[in-house]
Amino acid sequence: MADASAMRRAAELSGATGIGPIAVSAGGRVANEKKVTDELIAAHSSFCRGEGERKIFSNLCSRLSALAEELRINFNVTDELMKIGCEESKSSSPDFLISRGEYLYSKIFAKLTARPFVDCAEIIRFNDSGKPDYEFSRYLIREKNRELGGFVTGGFYGCDPRGKIRLFPRGGGDITGSLLALGVSADEYLNFTDVDGVLSFSPSFAARFAEKTSVAEPAPAVVPRPLKEISFGRMERLCDFSVNVFHPEALNALKGSGILVRVKNTFNKYADGTAITEKSETRDEFFFASDKFGVIKSVLASKKNDVSLYAKFLSEAGSNADDDDEIFYFSDCDKSAELTEMLQIKLKCPVFSSKEGYIALIKRYKSPSEIKKIFYRFII
Repeated sequence: MADASAMRRAAELSGATGIGPIAVSAGGRVANEKKVTDELIAAHSSFCRGEGERKIFSNLCSRLSALAEELRINFNVTDELMKIGCEESKSSSPDFLISRGEYLYSKIFAKLTARPFVDCAEIIRFNDSGKPDYEFSRYLIREKNRELGGFVTGGFYGCDPRGKIRLFPRGGGDITGSLLALGVSADEYLNFTDVDGVLSFSPSFAARFAEKTSVAEPAPAVVPRPLKEISFGRMERLCDFSVNVFHPEALNALKGSGILVRVKNTFNKYADGTAITEKSETRDEFFFASDKFGVIKSVLASKKNDVSLYAKFLSEAGSNADDDDEIFYFSDCDKSAELTEMLQIKLKCPVFSSKEGYIALIKRYKSPSEIKKIFYRFII
């Protein structure tokens, strides 16, 4: 939703995929502009310093006015921002102002697509402790959909029993979308992003291969490809490794629902995207992710339920791992046995396996060129 072109493309896609509820994100980064959410975070600090709303919202007003004009819709940006400024002056929490990016962009998108607009605060509820109330939210969504037969709302926020705006974590628009899908008992939840799906490995890892191992060795060209299909369990492991294409809380909400999730590219209609399913038995697609042990350790500390893949690793090797060591997670497929053998023999790496895949510990002093040589043959 960064600009008018992206909004028109999203409107075209929503017209082609039925009339179910649509969750809209705030505007992303364009040219020299920040993400709208980041701009609103800065705006809250300005309000706290006592600056006036006209000065604070000057840049945002220009950006949204230009967007509405390019889309040729009747939307009074100034009035909307002045109302928001008035409400913000009464609020002590940053959540209200930060949520207004999704609020404004969903109102604009509703105008563009001639669909009813529903404030997310009406249908997404949090309890008194600030935790999402999934069951009540699903009920409210179901009733609103029965009333309107499809609508547009903003992702990322809801309200508590006192009417106070509450936020999901960043990327929480995925959670809103999952609740919409659950509320209307959807067959499929389409999550549109800016990549062709869940990639087989991180583009940042591809950049490593672009660096020559030696003067005589040419830089191999490797490009991650989108997976056709992945299970909920394996997708959750990728989320642990900072693969942020789909929010882990959204995954958790949809588990066991029977709803198929498809991650697609808003800007590439020819890409099929990646299907996230309850039981993906595909073994011909190899994928992997990597992260520092220090990062993974913090992820493990936040997990309430024991995960067998990590439990075995922590009991046997985790105590000897340093924060700067690299942890690799890779899929269980036809190539995995060969890769495991190479890691164990050539790099002397401990490798642990479970039904969720494999995890390998590579010490920070291991040769980057050797790591490249081993993984290259499995991803070309």
